[in-house]
Amino acid sequence: MTEITVVVAADKSSARVTLVAAEGDALVTREQLFAALDEAGVVYGIKPVAVAGVLASGRADTVLIAAGTPPVDGQDASFQVLVAELKHRAPKADEHGTVDFRDLGLFFSVRAGTPLMRRTPATAAVPGRNVLGEEVPAKPGKDTPFAPMIRGAVPDPKDPNLLVATVTGQPVLVTHGVAVEPTLTLQTVDLSTGHIDFEGSVTVVGDVKAGMRVHAAGDLTVGGVVEAADVQAQGDITIKGGVIGHGEWSDATTPRSDTARIVCAGSVHTLFAENAWIEAGGCIFIHDAARQTHLSAINKVVVGKEDASTGQIIGGRTQATLLVQAAVLGSAAGVRTRLEVGVNPKLADKLDDLHARQQQLDKELADITRLLDFARANPQRIATDVLQRAERTAAKLGQDIATCAEEAGVFEAQMGLAENAACVVGRKVHGGVQVRIGAQALDIEDEQARGSFRTVDGKLAFTRT
Repeated sequence: MTEITVVVAADKSSARVTLVAAEGDALVTREQLFAALDEAGVVYGIKPVAVAGVLASGRADTVLIAAGTPPVDGQDASFQVLVAELKHRAPKADEHGTVDFRDLGLFFSVRAGTPLMRRTPATAAVPGRNVLGEEVPAKPGKDTPFAPMIRGAVPDPKDPNLLVATVTGQPVLVTHGVAVEPTLTLQTVDLSTGHIDFEGSVTVVGDVKAGMRVHAAGDLTVGGVVEAADVQAQGDITIKGGVIGHGEWSDATTPRSDTARIVCAGSVHTLFAENAWIEAGGCIFIHDAARQTHLSAINKVVVGKEDASTGQIIGGRTQATLLVQAAVLGSAAGVRTRLEVGVNPKLADKLDDLHARQQQLDKELADITRLLDFARANPQRIATDVLQRAERTAAKLGQDIATCAEEAGVFEAQMGLAENAACVVGRKVHGGVQVRIGAQALDIEDEQARGSFRTVDGKLAFTRT
C-alpha cells in the first residue's frame, strides 16, 4: 500500500511530502495527495508544480510541496542630509599653479529656506502566512521624527518630511536633524583654519594671525589680538585684545599689505590700535590708544573714556563726520598727527551718486512723458499694450525718483550735522598735530591744554575748557 507522509516544518513555514508506493500499486491520485495535506493541516502555499510532479512520477522524497509567505518587517525612518559636508578643506591652486595655503575654501554656510535634511518615513509592516494558513506577524518600522526644537531649522510647512533652515549660518549635523548655528566659533584663525568667509556672525576665541582674512556677513568678535590681517563684517566688530599691524606708518590712500585692516558697516570696538587701517559705517571706540593708525568713521571716533579723561591718538590720520575725541592728541616727540572732522567723503560720494541717479531718472521720465503725451493726442498711432507699458514705466520711474529724493534728504541731513562737528581734547594737544574741520585746517606748533576745536563764526578755532 502506498504511503503518503507530510512533514510540516517546526516554524510552519513549509511542508514536505514523502511518497512510497508499493510494488504494483497504481499512481497516487490528486484526491489522495490533498487528503494527506489536509490531514496535516497544510492549506496555504501549496505549489502546483510540485503537486503535478509528484502525481506524475508516483513517488517523492521529502519534496517541498508547500511554502508560506514570510512576513516583511517595516523599514525604520531614515534621514538624508541635503547640504554639502566639507570634511576635507585643502589649499587650491590659481590659474598660474600658485597655491595660497591660507585659502582652504569657505566654511560652508546656508541661507534661510535652504533644504537641510530629507526624512523618509517608516514603512508599514506586511504580515506573512504559514502553510497552516495562520498569519505570521511582522515588525513595524520605527517612525522616528525629526529631533524637536532644532536650532535654526524647522520642517517645511508644505512638506513635513523636509527640514529647512530658518536663519543664515553654519549647518551642524545633530541626531535626527541638522541645526544651523548663526555664529561660527573658532579658537583662532591661522594657517590651520585658512581664510574665513562666513554668511553669518563669527566669534574667534583667540587671535587672528597676520596674513589671514576673516569676512563675516554678521557681527565679528575676536577675543584676542588681530595682527596684520584683513577683518571685515557687515555688522559690528569687537576686538577685545586690540589691533597691531606690522611695518611703518604710511600716509597712503589705501592700506598696505602689512597693515591690519578692519572694515565694518557697523561700529568698531577695540582695546588699542597700532599700524592699522580701521573704517566703520557707524563709530569707532578705542579703549586705550591709537598709534600710527588710519581711523575713518561715518559718525564719530572716541579714543578713551566718554568723558575724554583717558585715551591718546598718536600719529596717523583720523576722520569722522561729527566728532573726534581723546584725552591727548599727538606726543611730546612731535609726531605728525592729522585729524579731520566735519566732512565725510563716503557720504559726499553717496550723495553725488544719488544726484546722478536722480538726474538719469528725471531724463527717462521726461522721455516717457513725451511718449504718453503723444499717445493721448494720437490714440490711433500707439498700440494699447505699448501705452499700458509706458504708463507702468512712468509710475515706476516716479517711485524711484521719490525714493532717491528721500535718501538724498537723509544724507544731506547727516552732512548738515557736520556743521557742529568738533574735535574734543580732554587733557592736552602736542605740537605736530593738524586739525581740519571742513575746508579749514589748523596746525598746532606748541602744546595746548584741554579744549575743543570747532568752527566759530565761520573760522576754525581752538577753545580752552
